[in-house]
Amino acid sequence: MKARSQTQTQVLFVLTLAITDVVMAAFAFLLAYWVRRLLPWPDEAQEMAALSEYSSIVMIHVASILGVFAFSRLYQIARSQARVDEFYAIFASTTVGTLIGVALASLLFKKAPWNWITRGG
Repeated sequence: MKARSQTQTQVLFVLTLAITDVVMAAFAFLLAYWVRRLLPWPDEAQEMAALSEYSSIVMIHVASILGVFAFSRLYQIARSQARVDEFYAIFASTTVGTLIGVALASLLFKKAPWNWITRGG
């Protein structure tokens, strides 16, 4: 059997990272949905839509996180990067990606009945 070339290995590694990021971003959204639904803090959730109605927002969330990760060069394999620097880059990129996702979702779904921003909270 032929050994894989270094380029094929890098592509497989980056693809695996991206797939893992997609799954984890979607799982984070799902977890946040259920935590909000189950915990009555600060007030009990009012008129929450079914999870299936948020599928387009999940797509926007995942796409914005992947886009920011790609622009932040998190998918480029660096030879020697300190763990603290890598943690900071991931944390900052996740924060920016989430903010971009929230902004896009609120702009694109302005008239949605479940959009609490346009209803005044």
